[in-house]
Amino acid sequence: MDLACPALLTLGLSPIAFAQLLNYTYEWSPSGGHVVTSMTERGQNPADGVRSYDNFRSPSLGGQSLLRQSVPTGGDEVGDELELVDFASAKVNDAGWTIRNNATTTITSFRAHVRFYNCERTLVFDDNSRINAPIPAGIGARFESIDGFYSRFWTIPTSSTMYMSVQFSELVGGDMSGVGTLSGGPITTGSSSTFIQNFTTGQSIDLGPNNNLGFFIDTVPIPAPGTGVLVFVSVLSARRRRRA
Repeated sequence: MDLACPALLTLGLSPIAFAQLLNYTYEWSPSGGHVVTSMTERGQNPADGVRSYDNFRSPSLGGQSLLRQSVPTGGDEVGDELELVDFASAKVNDAGWTIRNNATTTITSFRAHVRFYNCERTLVFDDNSRINAPIPAGIGARFESIDGFYSRFWTIPTSSTMYMSVQFSELVGGDMSGVGTLSGGPITTGSSSTFIQNFTTGQSIDLGPNNNLGFFIDTVPIPAPGTGVLVFVSVLSARRRRRA
């Protein structure tokens, strides 16, 4: 479904090589904040979740998506409408996003906002964090949360349609005018239109066929109300039968 926005802007995008990507993981530290480590690209679904939207994995890891274009963002918030694999009731467990340094100097750290909106574009979650991870000039990077990072905060209910966005600020090194994110495709799991949304300017941007922002979302089911009570009653009944 295309986004109904006041203006449409078609960008001329430059292809980038897949080999130019850095890969990082991030997770919550007991002392607070994010711990970011370099990794080898995993591209694996977590054992306790389902990848309900995936424009993140390379063909070498069983996916179909190639991150091959740079979308300039500067300090704007840019997001995508994500048509998730259908779940009756689920929450976001982990997610991934990308950044591209189109400037001529290395970014040594930056602040990232990763936001989730419901199908009515109401903000439901804003992860605002300082990321200490070098991004050299002309290089893109993928950031992947692990171990149920987002489920540690609170439940983020999902629907068949939701929005995910990223926004960058407070760069150390680099140049904000050269900051961007990555797009590519085709999407491995889930679907969305070729349009992305600039939440700051209100514009829609047409990325062209088989291109969407480099995001992924893993979800886990939310138990139906009363499930825990039913399990408790069943166990209690079994114990009484054994005693009899």
